[in-house]
Amino acid sequence: MCRHRLPDTDRNGKWGYLYWNGYIPANRINSTDPRTGKPNGVMGVPDNYVPFQTPLLPTPKNGGSASDPNFAFYETNTVFVPLKDGTVQRTSALAPMIGNMAASMLKSVRLKGRGE
Repeated sequence: MCRHRLPDTDRNGKWGYLYWNGYIPANRINSTDPRTGKPNGVMGVPDNYVPFQTPLLPTPKNGGSASDPNFAFYETNTVFVPLKDGTVQRTSALAPMIGNMAASMLKSVRLKGRGE
């Protein structure tokens, strides 16, 4: 269990706990609707909150701008790889949000080169 105790605004202001240190988009941490002032995100998250995993392209705190060329790729592990012929290939990287975190006391992984 994560050590952060948060107010649960969905249940009449009662308190709850953040049970897993998961990714919360920065624009949803302690955010409110600008028109109504009502909470529209996860409230009570401390300023020093660091998630266990994040995508390679997380949403910025201000929500980003539609003019940002990476806007469509927020919350993804999309990367752009330049090829030898000068073209650019879009692909998904094997990154923390894609892999799993299978826990074990001891893990042995054999690494070898392509030619071996």
